Amino acid sequence: MMQKTSCLSVLVAVAFLGAVGAENGRVYGVEPDAKASAFQQSPNEEAKPVEKPKYPQGFINEGPLPEGFPPPNEVGQIVEKSYPLCRTYSAEGSNAFMRCFTYLTKHKHEMTAPVIMDYNRREPSDKPNVIANFDAMDIKRMHFVLQRPLLDEPKNEGAVVVADMPTLRVLSIAFQGQLSANTREQAEKKLAAEIESRKDLTVVGPYRVLGYNSPFVPKDKAFWEIQVPITDVKLDEAK
Repeated sequence: MMQKTSCLSVLVAVAFLGAVGAENGRVYGVEPDAKASAFQQSPNEEAKPVEKPKYPQGFINEGPLPEGFPPPNEVGQIVEKSYPLCRTYSAEGSNAFMRCFTYLTKHKHEMTAPVIMDYNRREPSDKPNVIANFDAMDIKRMHFVLQRPLLDEPKNEGAVVVADMPTLRVLSIAFQGQLSANTREQAEKKLAAEIESRKDLTVVGPYRVLGYNSPFVPKDKAFWEIQVPITDVKLDEAK
């Protein structure tokens, strides 16, 4: 039976059309065979029971989390989180979302949430028709995450790259509403201040944004996370 495409995958396409910047982005993927063994499961290994995610207050759930992903945190809280090695299909440029969505439809994948976006900062637009969620941001690369890594193989298919995203440790802050330039900037400042106060941590990568909702969700209820990759400071560096 053909797998049904969720309303999140159909409707969110409208919101992303023309809203994504065309700058080149970095690819999170690693060599196709480098992490393949990490996804292999012994035939005799029993599947672990999946606990129902505990979502924050006011969160509207429209799609499943990828396997092993932590749920979004409460609004305004800064939380340290770890993400497992996962497999994504991603694209860059102004049509990144539709390229990924077309790939999803062709291969009958299920839309998961969140969608992960790498971005560059830019000056806010003074044009009235700019979509507020992407004002002052150019999306470098957009990732759809497979619910389970073995649902697809690493490859390049046209403009879409299927690749492994390595394990990642982040500081994350969540918020609801429009992803305006001011909201993003305030979130980044709060994360930077937290890093500054934590002498045991250091930043190891650029900020990224995670989007959880489709245009069906009222703008003031849309859920986002801004995250920054971190690692521990070496003892000799902390002195």
